[in-house]
Amino acid sequence: MIDFIKVCCTNKYHTHILKKKFNLTTDVNDKTGETSGIYYGKIGEEYSLKLFPSGRISIMGSLHKAYNNGTNETDFTFSQVYESINSFCYVFGLSPKDWVLENMEYAVNLTLPFSPEVILNNIVSLRTGDTFSMMSGGGLCCRKYEYRYKIYDKSRQYDIKTPILRFEIHDDKMRRKPLVKTLQDLLNSEVWYCLSESLIKHSEQVIFTDVINRNELLSGPHNKLVLILDKFNNPRFWKELEPYQRNRSIQKLNTLLTYGKYQTSATFKNLLQEKLNYLLTTATNSPFNY
Repeated sequence: MIDFIKVCCTNKYHTHILKKKFNLTTDVNDKTGETSGIYYGKIGEEYSLKLFPSGRISIMGSLHKAYNNGTNETDFTFSQVYESINSFCYVFGLSPKDWVLENMEYAVNLTLPFSPEVILNNIVSLRTGDTFSMMSGGGLCCRKYEYRYKIYDKSRQYDIKTPILRFEIHDDKMRRKPLVKTLQDLLNSEVWYCLSESLIKHSEQVIFTDVINRNELLSGPHNKLVLILDKFNNPRFWKELEPYQRNRSIQKLNTLLTYGKYQTSATFKNLLQEKLNYLLTTATNSPFNY
């Protein structure tokens, strides 16, 4: 469930320890020969380290990829997160409670019964009217003020035959998660339940369409809805709706989705709940939970 993290702490003594431990780089002014005083470098394959003159230490990278040899297409269970955080603290020193989270990503990988492109091609917008943009490398992204949605084809990223869709939330402001302050908090199953609920709430904001069976629709009791079918596939339609109009349109869309070929919305949400149930079970049953 946990992936990318950015953590920091302020400890001048430990800054000196890390400066001696790692081969770091600092910028030098060609004219004066002076340095910025900021040391930085790549540690292993996954982590980037910055040391500031003030004693501030900043590290970013993926706990999941660090544990899984550079990839994150697998499930990342509670015990595996524990091992990854333990390894992180061994490499960089200090305990989990000393590393303050500045931002983080939490996500799930969903194994689909069809190509992830089916889901991606049938995501229109958020219920708020916010639209998605294409990410470099494929997939969809929607940036809000303090967080981001990322939905993309994980199997395409790693050239895997199994169709895997990744649903990810990147929190840029940790004040949205009052229970999550340090790496230590990620080893608390209560926090995992909060992150699970957050993923579900975010998923409920996504508007899905589908490949509608027009013949079945026309021959059924909801045949008049065919007149607005194309409108519902247009992100601009949802963006221009007034808030009071959205619930009524969502109800009509939900009726249309019952004629869908792939049942995109139901499939996505059912698989999301199943995967979260599994990951929460690993948290509840883990001997490392505090």
